[in-house]
Amino acid sequence: MSFSIDQAFVQMYRDNVIHLSQQKGSRLESTVRRQPDIVGMNYYFERIGATAAQQKVGRHTPTPLISTPHSRRRVSMVTYNWGDLVDNDDKLKVLINPESEYTVAATNAFGRLKDDIIVAGAYGPAASGSDGQTSVTFPNAQIVGDAAINNDTTIQSGTTDSGRMSPQRLRAIKLLLDKADVDPDEERYIVVTPFQISAMLGNVQVSSADYNTVKALVEGAVDTYMGFKFILSNRLPIVGSVTFGVSYPANAGIGVNTGDSLALVYARSGIGLAVQEDVKTEMAKRADLNFATQLYMEMVMGAVRIEEAKVIQASVKEV
Repeated sequence: MSFSIDQAFVQMYRDNVIHLSQQKGSRLESTVRRQPDIVGMNYYFERIGATAAQQKVGRHTPTPLISTPHSRRRVSMVTYNWGDLVDNDDKLKVLINPESEYTVAATNAFGRLKDDIIVAGAYGPAASGSDGQTSVTFPNAQIVGDAAINNDTTIQSGTTDSGRMSPQRLRAIKLLLDKADVDPDEERYIVVTPFQISAMLGNVQVSSADYNTVKALVEGAVDTYMGFKFILSNRLPIVGSVTFGVSYPANAGIGVNTGDSLALVYARSGIGLAVQEDVKTEMAKRADLNFATQLYMEMVMGAVRIEEAKVIQASVKEV
């Protein structure tokens, strides 16, 4: 018998498996501040605030004592798991290795779950204070609605905004970050639905240069525009829903409407992901279940908004 026959079997397995359309892996994990190897139930992201130097007014004057402000954000570790069984009869009735393909499907599920954890951590209440007992809700000042920044400043004076993602809205978002002195050298990301990228092309106020760039963005030729790296996602929360334990009520006072998707804008250090255990896979025979093979996967992690100034919620229409 040929020693390469096993390779033929492997190829046969591959040819007979089609995974249905789904997001494969996490699209956001590599874009946030990731802290691995957490020990204990909680982890604290330490924060140091701004200070100011003072003028020396004479010779031999007392040394100034500048009190550097310290604060912290707590993230709690949460365990997530997945399991399934492969019966011995299953292996005889299909042309694939179900153990391998189930593992692929589970790995994809955990990747999507990581994105859900990050988005919920960015938008949900942040545990603040020395012991994390103070809950900080997402501030209205960081919400860019239909024609509002900080509740009262229009996106662009004298223009009509469609409520969808547009170069005008991106300029408003960029202005909000720049006014907060967010380091322009730090990576900035914007997570949007595919509809919002396409909607930008229909904006009548896009200059020819903008149009060409956005067209390239839609076609996938580039992924960066106006200093933001675009990430496409179909997992953004919708206003008026509860997504991953976080409630998203409409707030008409700041131009946020039920049914809008909430594009997530952030600088890398604005969101923290604490990882106690990344995805771990176990496989074992179950004597109590006719020696079926049990597949088990688990991960332990949590996410939190580290700094409000570095995270923006952009409410945009999906129709």
